[in-house]
Amino acid sequence: MLVNLDNFAKTHKISRSGVVREAVEAYLAAKTKSEWPPEMLAWMNEGLQPGFKPEVEDWPDFDAIRKEMNEGQDLRTEQFLRDFADKP
Repeated sequence: MLVNLDNFAKTHKISRSGVVREAVEAYLAAKTKSEWPPEMLAWMNEGLQPGFKPEVEDWPDFDAIRKEMNEGQDLRTEQFLRDFADKP
């Protein structure tokens, strides 16, 4: 098997470790099932296209949600720091 690996590497002008690396990458890619649907993968790879208009007009206000969550986190952090400072 090692002779075959060396011959393949020499023929393709790549190192033995390069052949093994490519083989492992191909194997893992073939064996790894994506949990994301194709539409989501396309969006993640390409991003939103110019002129994108959502089909649903009543999307939540993510900026408001983010602000509310961050304010809550700030309060929890302040409480944690107060509790930590009170410990001997």
